[in-house]
Amino acid sequence: MGWQTEWDALGDPEAVKRVFASKIDIQMVGLESTEEIPLTREHDYIGQVFASFPQLIGQG
Repeated sequence: MGWQTEWDALGDPEAVKRVFASKIDIQMVGLESTEEIPLTREHDYIGQVFASFPQLIGQG
């Protein structure tokens, strides 16, 4: 795997192998595409809740 390998693929290559071997319809997009997606107020709230999850379960 090259230097541009997705981080999770490096961390668990067996899981990646199983996903790609499955019949799941996989659609991949580049990380830079996340900079181009406009967020609504609802999306921002969901992100804040997700970010605070470790504190909610006492892990942060």
